[in-house]
Amino acid sequence: MRGIRVRHAQPVDDKLLQPLTDPRAVDPFEFASNTQFVEALEAALAELPLRQRASWVLREIEGHTFPEIGAALGLSPDAVRGQHRRARAMLSQRLMRWR
Repeated sequence: MRGIRVRHAQPVDDKLLQPLTDPRAVDPFEFASNTQFVEALEAALAELPLRQRASWVLREIEGHTFPEIGAALGLSPDAVRGQHRRARAMLSQRLMRWR
């Protein structure tokens, strides 16, 4: 049996987390739109079934492969692909406003 690769969080320099521009210089409409998008994404993710949400987050945010996600969730890579595909379809539908 092959070992499961585990990615450990890497420390991040706090300076990298600071905004690149002065928040007062950002277009208020753009700032509000981005904030609304993030809120809508969070709400849409919360509506997904657990396996779909986990597969989407692990793939899109964490960058894991389907076999890695499958090992973590106890699913085959093909099952993870299906969960991910359904999650993307639902999120695409829910977030159509931002296309």
